[in-house]
Amino acid sequence: MLSFQLSRLFRCREYRVSLIISLLVTCLLFLSEVLKSYHLDRAAMITAVEHCCVWGETFGWSIYSILWPFLVVLPFATSFIEEKKNNIIGTLVSRENYKSYLSSKIIASGIGSSVVVGAPLFLNLIMCLAVFPQNHNQLNFYWFHGFSESLMGENRFFNALVPHYSFLHLYMDSPVLYCILFIVILTLFSALCGAMITALSYIWSKSKIVLFIPLYGITVLSQYLSSFMLGQAINRPEYKYFTTYLMDYLAPMTRSECYWPYFIGICVFFAAVTFLCYKWSVRHGFSFAQG
Repeated sequence: MLSFQLSRLFRCREYRVSLIISLLVTCLLFLSEVLKSYHLDRAAMITAVEHCCVWGETFGWSIYSILWPFLVVLPFATSFIEEKKNNIIGTLVSRENYKSYLSSKIIASGIGSSVVVGAPLFLNLIMCLAVFPQNHNQLNFYWFHGFSESLMGENRFFNALVPHYSFLHLYMDSPVLYCILFIVILTLFSALCGAMITALSYIWSKSKIVLFIPLYGITVLSQYLSSFMLGQAINRPEYKYFTTYLMDYLAPMTRSECYWPYFIGICVFFAAVTFLCYKWSVRHGFSFAQG
């Protein structure tokens, strides 16, 4: 059944459109970095990985992070609704293999989301490494505010639960591996989110548009919550701040206040939602899916 779902995924129009959009965006962002740097001497350019669109301090990441929730959902997460609307689920599967149908669709959706997100980002990183030098120059952000102070989390206006950047030793040893690590994290998290939205579609299957709301809403709410908590930390010295914005955990050098147990808790919650929706649909959903 999984091979059947994967064949449907790779033939799916939404998957192809989302992959083209993701590739187009990452290539255009790479081209913009080339145009900004073509007149500079190679010794004056910043290091290659910091041109990558997944790098947290770049304009490219601010653009990509806006598109990310939609690129995760579009490839295959809404396919169940289309199959139910076309009344073909009953002809595709029987009650006996309905469980396999649901689980394989969740897995295929996760694979589709991970490919749409991860493949273009790895391609963008490879192009940056091929064109730009690896000279350890940093973005101006660090020189304006002091490299060591920004990197180590010193000279703050507020107290932070985690005052330094994540995986700092890896960044010091190899910025390339550091960037690859975050692309892998983003890819795996995209797979989890795509699987969760697919599982949610087993319960809410009236409209495709509605399925784009949960992930986007969670992302926006986490950003507003992070801003509110930062304001509280600035006004109250005893308050220890950590960022709740999901996108800060999915790219290198976004914020230094990332508290990873929080992010792991989010992942566990998403996995639990996926599992519960799947179990509910296995128990109650065959007749529901046919209707």
